[in-house]
Amino acid sequence: QVSTPRSDILREMVNRELQNINDQAEAQMPGRTFSMRLRTLAVRLVNCPAFEHFFSTVILVSIICVGIEIEFSLHEETANSWPEAIEWTFALVFLTEFVIRCVAAAQEVRGCYDP
Repeated sequence: QVSTPRSDILREMVNRELQNINDQAEAQMPGRTFSMRLRTLAVRLVNCPAFEHFFSTVILVSIICVGIEIEFSLHEETANSWPEAIEWTFALVFLTEFVIRCVAAAQEVRGCYDP
């Protein structure tokens, strides 16, 4: 995996924001269980505009990659392994989004959501 200055900066910003959210949750909910704090964190992530923007961008990039994969498959006789790796990467990213949204929805369904 190649690390670029931009990816390092983005990773640092995301980690810092997640730590801030976790610190706020801990300050607001001392003594609550880890699962309750995790659900609250999931709700805050899902309600964050950056979360929507990130996954919207991932969807667009996924669409572009599918188009590129189709174009290559029409013109190349040899099989490449990179499309499969990209598909697995997007599958894991979308699975992560799905799990976060399910955890957030579970909190709202249980009536634990406190805006």
